[in-house]
Amino acid sequence: MNLPPAAPPPPMSGYPPAPMAAPPPPPPKKSSALKWILIGCGTFAFLGILSCGGCFLVGYLVIKSAINQAVAKVKPIIASNETVKSEIGELRNVTPRFDFRSEKRHGRETIYCTLDVEGDKGKGTVEVKLYDHDKRKNEAYVTLVFINEAGNKRTPIGTWRLYDDGKGNAGFTPVDMPPPDDPPHGSED
Repeated sequence: MNLPPAAPPPPMSGYPPAPMAAPPPPPPKKSSALKWILIGCGTFAFLGILSCGGCFLVGYLVIKSAINQAVAKVKPIIASNETVKSEIGELRNVTPRFDFRSEKRHGRETIYCTLDVEGDKGKGTVEVKLYDHDKRKNEAYVTLVFINEAGNKRTPIGTWRLYDDGKGNAGFTPVDMPPPDDPPHGSED
């Protein structure tokens, strides 16, 4: 192996080598105020969205609970109707559609909704019409109409008077005929 001759070592002077120059100082820190403002705004927006979502969820759950309670009260009425039994058989399931609509006529509010009903022989729908008769008496009427799956047969199930006297007496009773559509005297808005 042929190697070139090594360079002679530097002369030793007895003094340590000179120190290297100090590195330049780091640049001054930029103000982080903008960062904290953005973090604060982002947190505020997140909490706002979270609280709005929470309010929406609570409202949805309250409405869903009220609808399920109403469906539970109407289910035995629908199940006991002979026409419904002949069309769909024994009632298995009642599911509300969330297609509520309302109208105001003659100073009275009317709410319409639809329930899907399913039995062991078929399916159908029940139209629900809920209207207040006299707000001063805290009473309303609900009329149920069954519609077969083909949609070509409408059968009235019946009409019920819903009442609440504010003294703990509330409920519903069947009526032979719903009240007339004219507003009661003195209750027009």
